[in-house]
Amino acid sequence: MSRVHVWTYPWDVAAWGIERTADMLAGLGVDGVSLAVSYHAGQILSLAGDTPRLIFPPAGVPLWRCPPEGLPGPLAGVAWQGWLERLSAALTARDIALRAWAVTQHDAEGRPVVNAFGQAVPHALCPLANADRLDTLARELRAQGVFAAAEMEATGGVPAFHGGHHDIAGAALTPLWQVALGTCTCGACRAGAQADGVDVDDAVRTLSDLAVRLSQREAPPVDPLAELDAALAAAPSLGAYLASRARRARGAVDAAQAAFGGRLAIVGVGHASVARWPALAGMDAAPPAAGVDEEIVPLAYGAIDASVADVRRLLDRGWTAERLVAGITLIEAATPDLDAALSRLGALRGAGVRRISLYNLGILPPARRAWIARMADAMR
Repeated sequence: MSRVHVWTYPWDVAAWGIERTADMLAGLGVDGVSLAVSYHAGQILSLAGDTPRLIFPPAGVPLWRCPPEGLPGPLAGVAWQGWLERLSAALTARDIALRAWAVTQHDAEGRPVVNAFGQAVPHALCPLANADRLDTLARELRAQGVFAAAEMEATGGVPAFHGGHHDIAGAALTPLWQVALGTCTCGACRAGAQADGVDVDDAVRTLSDLAVRLSQREAPPVDPLAELDAALAAAPSLGAYLASRARRARGAVDAAQAAFGGRLAIVGVGHASVARWPALAGMDAAPPAAGVDEEIVPLAYGAIDASVADVRRLLDRGWTAERLVAGITLIEAATPDLDAALSRLGALRGAGVRRISLYNLGILPPARRAWIARMADAMR
């Protein structure tokens, strides 16, 4: 079982070349690579190859559906299937597992979230209305025939303010703001909740009332999570609505796992608000089920104490160290130096972590890419 993974983009692999990339990864001590095969829109600064390059990936489209000329950056003009098979062979020869990394309910290809005001959120897809899309993606991942595992990110959709084109807001976007403005109330969500016996009209009215109230306040709360606690405790219909959506998002993931037929990992669980209100996991990942998912990948990017608490919570809920892969970012904005990275890793190992995934090979400068070897050494 692979223990030190690195996330990477296929255009970065193409910039270096398959053999050079495989040699680099082997030299860094990596034994698993998670390759982005379906990503969201954005502007990505790639530091792979000889010169910096701006990359604009297709919005939410699996790369095998793109014509060769439509693939981004150095991948342009590449025959995807043959390229993927060559990459798999090169990695296998070096005992490195190839994993698929798919960002699911985030971006243009699908049915968007519709909030309590009837406003569509184009970059956020509803996991209930797009359950068929997730199932299709899982089947297509299986059909590629080369992936040891599939990592699915954003299976519960994304918040209203998360990756919109130039997000602009004067308000402090607390967890309650995100719930009030980003909870989906489309037909699929309403129908599912009604079937579960939820007072949907009251839940939707509560969402709109909360958004209006928040829009009129002068300053953010001292404790945003306490604000969330109070609001949900005072609104049982909203709590029931969120729980219904979370259960049904979970069902869509279970169906996708059956369609993939192999090791499936859920990426993105790991937030203090989710620890208090598990139904809110549907805001970024379907609620994890220790007896169902093969793996869980909590993104341990925040405060170390919170990341450690997230790991311990998952282990307490029945996950084992062999099935938990802690995500650690090495980018400059989040990790000031190597000592900070190793300190975070030490704290996570102390909490029971035995497998890690590092973010992100091609966007790191050479000196930081070298940190991957130090992190791999610390895992031995």
